[in-house]
Formats: sequence, C-alpha cells, structure tokens
Amino acid sequence: MDRAQDRTQAIVFLMLNTNETLESIGRMAPDVFGRIVYETVKQVRVKEYQESHRFASLMATIINCTPRKDRRQYKAEDFIGPSPQRNRGAEVSPLEVAKSKGLRIPGGENDNQKEHTQETKIEVNNAG
Repeated sequence: MDRAQDRTQAIVFLMLNTNETLESIGRMAPDVFGRIVYETVKQVRVKEYQESHRFASLMATIINCTPRKDRRQYKAEDFIGPSPQRNRGAEVSPLEVAKSKGLRIPGGENDNQKEHTQETKIEVNNAG
C-alpha cells in the first residue's frame, strides 16, 4: 500500500471509532493525528480483547468441565493470549525532540512553565 492509501485508511478508522469529523481530522497537526490514531488503535484492541475474553472464559469453563486424561486447568488466556500492553517507553515529549534537534522553543527553557500551548507543540513538530 502507498502512503496516501494508509493515510486514507487511518482517517476512515478514526471517523468510525471516534466522534471526529473529516474537517476536524484535517485540521490536526501530523504528530497529533499520529498519536490519536495510535491511541485509538490501542483502545480498539483492548475492547476487542475484552469481548474475546468473555468467549474464551466460556471455552475454558467447558473444557475444564469435560473429563480428560490430563488434569490441566485452562484459563481464557490460554486461548487468546495475554491482554494488550501499553509501551510506555516510546513516548517522547516535544521539548525533548526539539532539544535533540537543536531547536529553541519560546518559553520552553523556563522551568516554571509546566504547560505548553498546542501551537508550541505544532511549531516544534513542523520545524523537524
């Protein structure tokens, strides 16, 4: 697939799984769009896992009640695997990205300033 097709699929995915409109998605900065797609995919996977877990629990109960030579007790995870986990190490703040690229952010060097505006985040990511 080419990038335009991937982008189109990501937009459709967001529209189907969130309340975002095509217009609001079009106004998103590329980094914000990517983070929202990533988080939405994670949430959909968690939801699908929870739905699958119900059926897997039923399957485990049935097989555990069936007489067998092996006395192994099955769990739902034996059928569907472990639950999806969040990769916390991959998140990097826009200030760290800017510093690594040698960019100066207005107000970014001030330690007292804890919150940065969306415009500052967009400027940082568009500059790289």
